[in-house]
Amino acid sequence: MAYRQTWMRIAGAGGLASLMAFTACGGATGAATKAESKTVKVAYNATGDFPEPKATLKAAKATFEKENPGVTVELQEILAADDAYHTKLQLRLQSGSDVPDVMYYSPGWLDGDAAAGYLAPLDDGLSKWADWKAQFPEAVRTGAKSADGKTYGIPMSANDIGIWYNKDTFKAAGLPENWVPKSWADLRKAAETIKAKSPGVIPVHLYAGKASGVTDAIMKTFQPLLYGTGDVLYDFSKNKWAKADKGFLDTMTFISTMYKDGLTAKTADVLSPNVWSFIGPWMKDAKLGFVPDGNWMSFAWIKGGPNEWPTWGDRLGVTAMPTQNGGGAGKVTMALRGSVMVRAAKSKSPALAQKFLEHVTNKTNSLSISVNSSQLAVRLDVAADPAYKSRPGVAEFTNMLKYAKYLPLAEEADKVYSLLADLIEQVALGKMTPAKSVESYNKQIGALVGKAKYAG
Repeated sequence: MAYRQTWMRIAGAGGLASLMAFTACGGATGAATKAESKTVKVAYNATGDFPEPKATLKAAKATFEKENPGVTVELQEILAADDAYHTKLQLRLQSGSDVPDVMYYSPGWLDGDAAAGYLAPLDDGLSKWADWKAQFPEAVRTGAKSADGKTYGIPMSANDIGIWYNKDTFKAAGLPENWVPKSWADLRKAAETIKAKSPGVIPVHLYAGKASGVTDAIMKTFQPLLYGTGDVLYDFSKNKWAKADKGFLDTMTFISTMYKDGLTAKTADVLSPNVWSFIGPWMKDAKLGFVPDGNWMSFAWIKGGPNEWPTWGDRLGVTAMPTQNGGGAGKVTMALRGSVMVRAAKSKSPALAQKFLEHVTNKTNSLSISVNSSQLAVRLDVAADPAYKSRPGVAEFTNMLKYAKYLPLAEEADKVYSLLADLIEQVALGKMTPAKSVESYNKQIGALVGKAKYAG
């Protein structure tokens, strides 16, 4: 889940610490030895116009080389979305040849790759790095540990999901510019009103296609809706996957009817692998009413972004996803564990790699990646920086974190997400009924995860 998503919060020392319990992290320290290579190979994935992590890694390379004469940081850009990027890295790590020293990583890959022996634990280095205890809250450090109790990655950022809406589109349709939906009925009403009053405008985009990445449909559409019913996808208290029940059915029914009634984007766009990149121009040109998406989406409109829009902060609103009928907390969001920087177990420059990990996650570089990609901070000093706090939408997305739910990092999660994404797509396109999706999920989930990990 690394790509344009990268993940979570701010809000002062106390608030930040309480919010960061599930972010994956890590670190290291040490001086280069004469025996090891003086080159640090850093692999990262790049997709489309998204500026990070490329911009921050380039800046970190320049400052690290200046501070360490004779050392070369070799940036290895891999043009691929998450799954393909991970596969390419695994092939290199398995072969033992051309192994990157440092990698930009999704926290969802940590447990499996650590168990396979691909990643180096960073705990010894972290214990010697002052910033680890001083700037990363205790909740971050505790939540950073993998299933084996070790830490394999230092966090770069974090994120969550809210609803972006265009105030001009809402105003033209007679809807409030300060929109606070209280239920799913309010979401539907807004979409119906936009469709009736503003022909040619897409009322709402609900991610449902697998092509853009299986987690898009799950974390931006399905799971915020599901958790608004009171049901869950995964029970963390039991470490088991839940059985699809009434909340699952209601969620699929809502998605089905929104698509069936023509309140969403065209099928061709929904199924595009680059549909996320359409949101920027759609919003800028007032061609979209609202969309559940992450705080990072503002990268599309900031200076230097693919759809520069100087007044985006004034013309776009941010609000939380409501619960189904306004019950419970009344609001819900998906909190996303941020991308991390890791060190390969077979690195030829382990000490230098550890030193670079600290450098790329220092305040300057962490602030850079947060501001450039509109992600939320994981360091206390970044969270307190005026350049960070002044950004539009930061306060709203931060406040949503008190309602946050999380996707599990269980080793079998990818199998579950693949199944679920397929069901969401079929339901949205009218190829499967909501009731059939419940039946299909319950029929397959046990075999995918094993009876010991299924609560059904």
